Amino acid sequence: MKVIRQLIVDTLIDKVSFPADRFISLFKTPDTSDRGDLALPCFPFAKELKKKPDVIASEWVELFSNEKLFLKVESAGPFLNFTYNGVEIAKRFLPEVISNEDSYGENKTGEGKTVVIDFSSPNIAKPIAFHHIRSTVIGAALAKLHAACGWQVERINYLGDWGTQFGKLIVAYNRWGSEKELREKQIRHLLDIYVKFHQVAEEEPELEEEARGWFVKMENSDEEALKLWNLFYEISMKEFEHIYSLLGVEFDRFEGESRYRDNLDAVIDLVGEKAGTEISKGALIVNLDDDKMPPCLLRKADGATLYATRDIAAAIDRFERFNYDRSLYVVAQQQAIHFKQFFKVLNKMGYDWSNRLNHISFGMLQLADKTMSTRKGQVIFLEDVLSRSIALAKEAIESKNADLKNKDQVAKQVGVGAIIFGDLINRRTNDVTFEWDKILSFQGETGVYVQYTNARCQSMLRKAGKLDEKDLDFSKLDRPEEKDIIKLISQFPDKIETACNKFDPSIIAKHLIDLCKAFNRVYNIDGYRFLAEDQTLKTTRLYLTKALTIALIRGLSLLGLEAPEEM
Repeated sequence: MKVIRQLIVDTLIDKVSFPADRFISLFKTPDTSDRGDLALPCFPFAKELKKKPDVIASEWVELFSNEKLFLKVESAGPFLNFTYNGVEIAKRFLPEVISNEDSYGENKTGEGKTVVIDFSSPNIAKPIAFHHIRSTVIGAALAKLHAACGWQVERINYLGDWGTQFGKLIVAYNRWGSEKELREKQIRHLLDIYVKFHQVAEEEPELEEEARGWFVKMENSDEEALKLWNLFYEISMKEFEHIYSLLGVEFDRFEGESRYRDNLDAVIDLVGEKAGTEISKGALIVNLDDDKMPPCLLRKADGATLYATRDIAAAIDRFERFNYDRSLYVVAQQQAIHFKQFFKVLNKMGYDWSNRLNHISFGMLQLADKTMSTRKGQVIFLEDVLSRSIALAKEAIESKNADLKNKDQVAKQVGVGAIIFGDLINRRTNDVTFEWDKILSFQGETGVYVQYTNARCQSMLRKAGKLDEKDLDFSKLDRPEEKDIIKLISQFPDKIETACNKFDPSIIAKHLIDLCKAFNRVYNIDGYRFLAEDQTLKTTRLYLTKALTIALIRGLSLLGLEAPEEM
């Protein structure tokens, strides 16, 4: 709750020479409620004040004796502990939430700054597989979080549309491709023949050399090769746009590796001039021995370029176009060495902006015990997973609320939301095991639980009708369980800023779960009624409920989920 931290700092700043922003960062949230709601460690001030931290804490207690926002302020050894006054917090923050319904939690910390986010990035000519969900939803959430913090966001889907694999696909299409099956099965036919290429190549290794030859033709602008490549591209984009529409994910630009095919020679010359290159076993490399890394390959012995070559070209091009303050690459942690290598090459080239590049790595995704390998044909399609989740959500709706209108729409919101939230509730760097019974549960840390809590609140608000604020009396919100809700709502803006700067959407997802748990603790109190007979009590409790729904809806939106009003 930055406003309260700032209030404390403003009171103490003239007592010690300490930068205000660093002062604010010192605050901790106590592990247990008996230690208050906020704690300030006094260790950093001991040297300047020439006093022990516990003495400093004791002396500073009196400075807050007249501040109504705190029920009590006390010293606990070297810590200054603050316990909020729930009623005063409600008076201060709930009207702000209600009056900023469409923008609550937003800030301007990134105003005037630009972030480029490279995410999703599937390969052309292959269906979007289930494992692409991580890059897609993490990247989309980071884009929304940056926008909420005032950043100018450039969302780029950097398609894998160039490389030796397209030589393999051309060979496969020329041998086994069918125009009829391509019309009927579209991208899945391309996957079938790509898989067949690898199966046959185990017995006929000369196919690999033929494929390399076709890719070299592509790089040399061969008309036949590029005609087939364009066909594969058009089919793929149609498929991709369908999936992204289903997920509700948007991009500002679709830019593939092919964008840089015509200036790679110039980029390689620039790398040689600024960082130095050498020949190793016929390949052109940047030696990174001094940096304790494998060499960065720029061109293979057959003359073909590699991912690193194109990524270096893209980084330079994007900086020239956007002059970015941050450039985020949302890519699995298995590619960590690749990013370290090409970031280091850019650094060696003298680009001081290379320190603005960030590899936003994430852990592996597993679906039961199945492996995912496009080459072997054991790929799980994202569309199939989403369709199954929507179908299961509809079954649950039929059993729980058969009379619900717009069942199909709600089933989509719940089913797709379950997949997205099931990923984002996990810390980004953790591995994720995907289990149907968990992500579609109405209990536990699920998107369904958050959506259902919001729908329950919306139902009460509909029954109550329009609230008349002249009936508000915040002194009615005197229960500790109500204070917990108010405190969590007021913390929501801080969570947005933290999630943005730590590149971790799970901070928002976990906060939404905490909000829902806090609400349901109140909801389940014996004899507690939101729709109370007393008009003042009812209006005040529903005002709190309205503020809660604003935080829930805003949080779900930042993660890419919709919030149905009925379920």
